[in-house]
Amino acid sequence: MPRTYVRKTEKAQWTENELEAAITAIQSGRKIREVGRSFNIPESTLRDKLKININTKGKLGRKPVFNDEQETAIASHVIKLANIFFGITPAELRRLAYQFADVNKIKHRFDQEKKMAGQDWLELFLKRHPEISLRKPEGTSQNRISAFNKPEVERFFNNLLAVMEKYKFSESKIYNVDETGISTVQKPAKILAPKGQKQVGSVISWERGKNVTVVCAVSASGQFVSPMFIFPRARMNPQLMRDGPIGAVYRCSKNGWINEELFFDWIKHFHQHVKSSEKDPVLLILDNHGSHISLEIYAYCRSNGIVMVSLPPHTSHRLQPLDLTFFGPLKNALNRECDLYLRNHPHEKITHYELASIFNKAYLRVATMDKGISGFRAAGIWPTDPDKFSEDDFSLTGQPEVPDIQIDINLNETHVSNRDNIMEQSTATVEVEQKNKPQLETSRCSEALHRTPPKKTKWESHQEAEPQPGTSGSNKRQFTSSCSNVLPSLQIPIEKLAPLPGPIGNKGSKSRAKQHSEIFTSTPLKTQLEIKQEKRNLKKKNEESTKSGTRKRKAEKVGKPVTKAKKRPLSKKPGLRNLHFDDSDSESYDESQLCDDDELDDVDPSGDNEECLVCGEFGRDNEIWYRCVMCSNWAHSECSGWESAVNYTCDMCANAEKKKDRK
Repeated sequence: MPRTYVRKTEKAQWTENELEAAITAIQSGRKIREVGRSFNIPESTLRDKLKININTKGKLGRKPVFNDEQETAIASHVIKLANIFFGITPAELRRLAYQFADVNKIKHRFDQEKKMAGQDWLELFLKRHPEISLRKPEGTSQNRISAFNKPEVERFFNNLLAVMEKYKFSESKIYNVDETGISTVQKPAKILAPKGQKQVGSVISWERGKNVTVVCAVSASGQFVSPMFIFPRARMNPQLMRDGPIGAVYRCSKNGWINEELFFDWIKHFHQHVKSSEKDPVLLILDNHGSHISLEIYAYCRSNGIVMVSLPPHTSHRLQPLDLTFFGPLKNALNRECDLYLRNHPHEKITHYELASIFNKAYLRVATMDKGISGFRAAGIWPTDPDKFSEDDFSLTGQPEVPDIQIDINLNETHVSNRDNIMEQSTATVEVEQKNKPQLETSRCSEALHRTPPKKTKWESHQEAEPQPGTSGSNKRQFTSSCSNVLPSLQIPIEKLAPLPGPIGNKGSKSRAKQHSEIFTSTPLKTQLEIKQEKRNLKKKNEESTKSGTRKRKAEKVGKPVTKAKKRPLSKKPGLRNLHFDDSDSESYDESQLCDDDELDDVDPSGDNEECLVCGEFGRDNEIWYRCVMCSNWAHSECSGWESAVNYTCDMCANAEKKKDRK
């Protein structure tokens, strides 16, 4: 039936209610012909309905290509593929339907040239099976697929049950912590634009943004801990905290990522929020990142009643409450707030100085109790449910091979010519299922269905005596015909055309030891942390001795004493304040003017008497400084946020210029 089909007949205009009323009238004693005229239902239809005792309306039009059993098999196979991360697209499903009908000699009207079912069949198939819909999948790495297996998940729940039994934690004492990255470049939302236009753009701040890490934590009762921001810079600027979340903490790192020192600072912040102690401990569930455990963190948590249990590696997409229900809506809300900011502030860019304020608006909207409670419930952590995940959830990592009852049949040449891979073979292996049939006690057909095939041909295993050479073909056809009454339809199942991937096996040893879920605050782990710390100290000592030895050898070669040379500031260019040029004119100006100094611009060459206008600290050796072209004050290159000293303007002067322009 085409998608634009218009009904061309007035047949069967009556409804099921009218049919039911007509049958009731006939049963009460009225004549069938009279009832048919009054309800406008044909007399023959009423007689047929009374004969089979059915008062429902039948379907009109052409019958579907596949029967209910075949379509159910296709639908269940599509769902299986989606559940094990190998879902198929609509075009692949249409092509698979064509192959399934062609291989099994099912009459169809599919496209013979494209070798795929039509769009009409797909839409009606989805309409008949509402449990299947078109979804946009989330990219899942191979590590996550293989790591989420039954032994690792069972180990995590065993650790969780052990600490729950020991400390009797309530929902307000169970917390989850995780990090996420935010950026000054948002993902634009869908907009209304002219139909048919190939490219539609939306404003963003930069080509590429710098990552800022945000550490969030929530309890099983829905209480959130104030977040922690980690900016990719060397020194902290109070302007970065402007209009941020209440109680949030702000730190810096070279690349904007978390490390052991910063996570230790967050642990202190967490302890101030939850007020835990050895008599009133709390449970902290976190992932297996290397920055989350050190000897210093271990000692602090043990002395302050913080029990830490780690998740199995690469399982946060199924076991991390924050990942399940919070971070996704948070980033969507942050993207919309960035869009709104750029609309309200045209021609302005989102920098790290505005990021905390924009994040706070999204955070207040998303950080609700419902998000926290539903995250812990979805992960099976609270209420604790070790059986949260069924065998189907581990289907790819521990999928057993389903034993199939198979026999060999010969396919004629016309059938073979219509295949792709299996179709090119003269013999195909198919599944045979006996449904609603009485068991045959001694017949050869019963043996064919229930006996495991030996190494020799399956036909020979069912013969009382070994057949003579040259007669196997006729015997096989005879055997097939003798079983035709028991096996009315031999079909190649859909699994043979689109097979499920097998279980993931072990690909050999790896250089790194495999990690598991651990109780980080357990006593046996202390010894491992001490050994790790000793190795780290020894490595650091060896590196320092290597560097000192290298300097000594270089000094001996040139005959100079072993002293550490001091470098002069690289970008202290006092004459820069009187120069205004663009990057495009970098070849036109005289570089000698950049270092041309006068008495008004005298600067201590060591930089010790200069104060950074951003961080307020004095200068040190081997630092790069930029001078503002408007106020002539100095700033560290890392504090300025500029990539070069060309036309550097500090934030205060830039904001003052913006206010003047608005006036």
